[in-house]
Amino acid sequence: MLANSAAHRYAHSLGRTLQVQQPITDLLEGAMERGSLLPLWDRNAPPPLTQTIQREGMDVRQNSLLMLAQPFSVAGETGWLVSLVDISALRQAMAQRDQAMHFISHDIRAPISAILTVIEMEQHFGEHCSDTLSTPLLERIQRYARSGLALADDFVHLARAQNTTVQRAPVELGAIIDQALDDTWAAAHERLVELDWMPQEEEAWVLGDASMLRRACVNLLSNAIKYGPIEGTVSCSLALEGSDWCITVRDQGEGISPSEQERLFAPFTRQAQHESSSTPGIGLGLAYVHTVAVQHDGSIRVHSAAGHGTSFTLRLPQASAAA
Repeated sequence: MLANSAAHRYAHSLGRTLQVQQPITDLLEGAMERGSLLPLWDRNAPPPLTQTIQREGMDVRQNSLLMLAQPFSVAGETGWLVSLVDISALRQAMAQRDQAMHFISHDIRAPISAILTVIEMEQHFGEHCSDTLSTPLLERIQRYARSGLALADDFVHLARAQNTTVQRAPVELGAIIDQALDDTWAAAHERLVELDWMPQEEEAWVLGDASMLRRACVNLLSNAIKYGPIEGTVSCSLALEGSDWCITVRDQGEGISPSEQERLFAPFTRQAQHESSSTPGIGLGLAYVHTVAVQHDGSIRVHSAAGHGTSFTLRLPQASAAA
């Protein structure tokens, strides 16, 4: 009988149009109640006009909805006043909180627990005196401590990137790549990996946050070094395509299957072949790169084939001459 402008906008977002005397089931067709997966509003079994109804569900576009239905009576006519509240952002925040709690309770605790375990084993079964730590033990503790610190850093940087407004300033991408290569040189040297980078003469200017872009490049290079072969080559290139500068990092690794490419940039996602390996990581590096790309109005794409390596391309809008 009556619908406000927000209701009309919501109907239009579903490709539907509200009409006078139209059953509400037409608007809510396909919406399912969370948990039970029953229709959010069942045309064959409407709720009784005696109590307020509150239900949470998902519509056909996967929006999370909170439905509040209040019965009313006016001049002998009875009906429902139905309100729909989009709680998708709240649901997403809750999912991120659950991921964070899982990360903190498991992944960060793991290296700390390992440190305590090796210390206790050395105290009880070691051949050395309790006040003297062996070199292998110190190296193992150092490795676990660095792993825990890296996990915490990745988590903090991702959370900060997701909740920070980018402070845009002129940034030259060639210099950013040079700095990222310096940051990853030690890791490449340890695996005898050659870093192939040919700077170009033209300066590549974008507007963005230099520290975020530098870390995004470091993450791409680190992954290529980590998951590529020992004594392999990691190549990095910078080119102008249309109005975008494109940073491409290529490795000579095993490649990524199409099914895994679809979820590659989601937080806490790792490739199946690396889940049980000793290669460190919990799947935050590429999630950070994706967040930085979106924050800079750019994109990140992956191209890979089994046995032929993987390339990641970070696209960033070219800064205008005025900027």
